[in-house]
Amino acid sequence: EVDSDTTSEQWQAASALAEKFPDWPGGSVDELLSDALSDTDVDYEADVKPILGDTVALAAPSIDTGGVDDALSGTISPDGLGGVADDQDRVLLVAQIDDEEAARALLEEESGASAGEHGGVPYYVDGDTHAAVWDGGLVLSSTEEDLFASIDAHAAGGEATLAGQDKFNQTLETLPPEVVGQVYVDLGELVRQTAENQAQLEQLGVENVANAALGASVAAEEDGFRVKGAVVGAVVEDQPQFDPTLTENAPADTLLYYGFSDLAEQVRTALEQGLTQADNGEETRQQLEAVSGQLQGLLGISVDDLIALTTGEHAVIVTPGGASVDVPVTGALVLKVEDGQRAQSTLDALRNGVPGLLSTLGASAADLPDWRQVPVAPGVTGWQLPLEDGISITYAVDGDLAVIGASPRAVAQALAPQQPLASNAQFSEAIAGAPSPLSGLMWFDIARAVELADRSGQFAGQPDARESLRPLQNIVFWSSGTDTPTFEAFLRIE
Repeated sequence: EVDSDTTSEQWQAASALAEKFPDWPGGSVDELLSDALSDTDVDYEADVKPILGDTVALAAPSIDTGGVDDALSGTISPDGLGGVADDQDRVLLVAQIDDEEAARALLEEESGASAGEHGGVPYYVDGDTHAAVWDGGLVLSSTEEDLFASIDAHAAGGEATLAGQDKFNQTLETLPPEVVGQVYVDLGELVRQTAENQAQLEQLGVENVANAALGASVAAEEDGFRVKGAVVGAVVEDQPQFDPTLTENAPADTLLYYGFSDLAEQVRTALEQGLTQADNGEETRQQLEAVSGQLQGLLGISVDDLIALTTGEHAVIVTPGGASVDVPVTGALVLKVEDGQRAQSTLDALRNGVPGLLSTLGASAADLPDWRQVPVAPGVTGWQLPLEDGISITYAVDGDLAVIGASPRAVAQALAPQQPLASNAQFSEAIAGAPSPLSGLMWFDIARAVELADRSGQFAGQPDARESLRPLQNIVFWSSGTDTPTFEAFLRIE
């Protein structure tokens, strides 16, 4: 559903943001809509704008899942999924109308006399479009069946309409009132239609979203677009929650930051669900236990040691590679641990056990370079396994932090950044409204990534492509909540 008042504060803010892009054709939203209809007999300013009410909505009564079904059955490639939307043949365009008489006259001008009546409502047909105006609303439908269903539902009222559904209203209540547009998706029905003839999807716990719905909105602000959303009615396992602290260990020039927590618990939950729903769940469980025992014998560590390493707050940090590095970016996984000595012992055991593990798997460790010790921070020495092209596996432990990186520089930056991401003014401003605790946090510095790509020649011969991305600065995303998961994203534009 979109705000159709193009003079509203939201549309004015959105237009101001759009004008920052060099590819924007310029002009107001009304002018663009007029241009879009210039090849038709309809004049937007004279015929359409005067009769429109507050909102316009697009609705799909059902989803054509043929492309999804074919992809799941292996008859088409994943690229074919793009055709699902193109082939969607059941669509309703619904608009609030301030002048029913003028709207009906416009339909008669375009399609001729009324094709008939349904439920006392005259309807019009123009090619594949079926239309009717009644009770303050205009409905354009791609099928006669859906137009008649719309008329019947409105006449019945109550639960026969989307507006009479508790799930719909509860979902939209989670969204802010002042927005450019908002979307509602009946996740339960969407999954049911998709999984109806797909046994493999039935095994993925689709019953957990049987009553679920997704709501999301887009609002325009002075310096960017904000998306807010929530999932209502889903059966959600408790998601690990955390208060972000590892932003203090990411450099201020971080390209990508993703914060999450308790990886071990998330893996355990997913594994338990898979074992419960699998036909051979007990057999698979026994095989996993056997593999666990073998790993303990080969590496000298237990599953509990690995769990201790991955229980706590985590962060994936991607940064520029630096002038002395052959690769443009580098990165590290930062793990906050309760016992630094245990984490050190676990990582050391993994380092010493890799050759034996490779031999067991039938691979040769003869060509594997030797690990070597390297300084990574004041008073901290790590271990590095050089690979090629400036890439290595490097790890180090300092206090309650265990860091595994793609280079000594990446580990050093995580342990002792000169300036942390938390001090980045745009990052701090973007997450100022984030709730506490969170279940996920992501930051992507678009401007810095584009600059890096430009320096490495990615835009050679494409100056227009580089310039078209110039207004995009960064995007921040976070998620939170358990019973009703919520999410928010902000795209900064300058």
